[in-house]
Amino acid sequence: MTLSEVIDGIEARLVLIPGLRVIDHIPEKVVPPCAIVYPPSELMYDYTMRRGSDRLTFMVRALVARSNSRTARDLLLQYLDPSPGAVLSIKAAIEAEETLGGAVDTCRVTSARNIGITVVGNEEYYSADLEVDVVKRA
Repeated sequence: MTLSEVIDGIEARLVLIPGLRVIDHIPEKVVPPCAIVYPPSELMYDYTMRRGSDRLTFMVRALVARSNSRTARDLLLQYLDPSPGAVLSIKAAIEAEETLGGAVDTCRVTSARNIGITVVGNEEYYSADLEVDVVKRA
């Protein structure tokens, strides 16, 4: 398992969310609604028994347009919905296949942070950063 395969596994789950564009790099410009999958923000080597497993933390940033504030807020909240089976839920989409197609042993979306406004280029978007916690055997 490589880090690229984990990112690909996260992306494969996100593209199943209707209407959500998925970006695998840090863009200069975005077309919302979209989710940006970032490389791991933290790598914890030797998480269990020497080289038993590693723990990695990835970030997915959800962005929606601010053209209509109430509609944008409601859409962002649907992406943040923790309910299993919620159609637009990023957490539900990722956790529906906890091995990310065999790339990892387990994954969970553990939090949503920085809920508010993000600037990309010269544009402001409603956004949230979701942490994806991954454990894989070394």
